[in-house]
Amino acid sequence: MNRCKNCKYFKRNIREWENKKYGECKSDKFLYNVCLTDEEKNKIEKGDMLLYADYESYSASFEVGEDFGCIHFSNKEE
Repeated sequence: MNRCKNCKYFKRNIREWENKKYGECKSDKFLYNVCLTDEEKNKIEKGDMLLYADYESYSASFEVGEDFGCIHFSNKEE
């Protein structure tokens, strides 16, 4: 199965206080669902994205584990 640790979109946590088995996903299929542009609104119609938000629309983030996998996997370029 395609895992984040092998994906070009995965950026591992590097700060000493962060869990090194987790990191950010930089895929454009993961979208902060606040103040969307028209282009972003058209993208979400496809139904293959993860939308995330927070209660006050101030700031939100998420992390993925190195062994998480998803349909948007793309091999790291060597």
